[in-house]
Amino acid sequence: MPVGSVVFCRAVGLLLLGASAIGVDATRTVLHAQSPSAPSAVRPEPAQRGNAALRIGSVVSPDTVQVGDPFILTVTVEVPAGARVTWPTPADSNGPVSLRAPVRVTGNENGAVRRETAEYDLAVWAIGAVKVVLPDIKVNEQSRETVVPFESPTIFVQSVLPADTSLHQPKPAKDLFPRVIPWWEKWWPVLVVLAVLLLIGLLAMRARRKKLVNHPLDPFVRAERDFQRLDRLALHEAGEQGRFVALALEVLRTYMSVRIPAASLALTSDELLLAVASDSRVPTQRLAPLLSEGDTIKFGRYFVDGAHARELAVEARGVVSAIEQADQARRAAEKAKEKEQQRAKRKEDVDARTIAEEKARLESRRGKSEAA
Repeated sequence: MPVGSVVFCRAVGLLLLGASAIGVDATRTVLHAQSPSAPSAVRPEPAQRGNAALRIGSVVSPDTVQVGDPFILTVTVEVPAGARVTWPTPADSNGPVSLRAPVRVTGNENGAVRRETAEYDLAVWAIGAVKVVLPDIKVNEQSRETVVPFESPTIFVQSVLPADTSLHQPKPAKDLFPRVIPWWEKWWPVLVVLAVLLLIGLLAMRARRKKLVNHPLDPFVRAERDFQRLDRLALHEAGEQGRFVALALEVLRTYMSVRIPAASLALTSDELLLAVASDSRVPTQRLAPLLSEGDTIKFGRYFVDGAHARELAVEARGVVSAIEQADQARRAAEKAKEKEQQRAKRKEDVDARTIAEEKARLESRRGKSEAA
């Protein structure tokens, strides 16, 4: 074999041996354990290359964020089956990196190796290249504690400010706590206006209802109104003289029944004359012939012309006026008599009081003279 070929084969063999050695070292990444400074009941021991290897890896997603944006740090550890991993939490909550939620841990076993993954939901509050610092991870296996150092990954934080910060115009400050106005403070003027309108409407309805109530009219006023309505009908001019006289007498009887309790509408003409014979207010000399002729016209079908029918209606109206005048005079006399009686009673009371005072005065003088 030529010398050049031998040299070339040896060189290729050396390269292959070096590559295989590098590959073995890369797959067996052993993290040396660090003993804690404080004493503990569990004796920490470093991970040995000959024992089950401890593997650790971390991934930051996304690797570039802005200030305040959340990101996920995923840390994966491969430990022997049966080992227990104690995952740390960021110690300083006021640092550039803060924890947003509790750590989420998942794991699965594959033969003699168990893979455990922890996800940290973090937020960063600084700009530039920021290291995500976590305390060391502890692995407990068969009364042995192994401390696995954590190499802090780096995340790049972009600034939200423009390149030239002098061009930045900040917004005006806002109120910390805007005043919340309750609904009753917003709507109370409307409620007051509605209440006033409702009150006005109720008062208007009440006043209208009072107007609609028919107050009883004075008997004489009512009789005069009925006579005027009868005159406007002019039945005696339309050929209904008998009906005209009958209606006039009905107005008379209605007035007398209200003004004089004894003159009931149920009485006949003769009974009415007997009932009011003793009443000085009733002009019986005028009332008797009027009722007699009226009965002849109403019940006897006696014919009467329009002029005479008009005279009978005027006479009925005159009787009503005469009774009203006599009644007013009687009521005035009764009021005057009542006032006179009240005046006399007051005078008697004054005289009796004067006599009593004079008597008391005399007795007082007599007592003083006897004492002297």
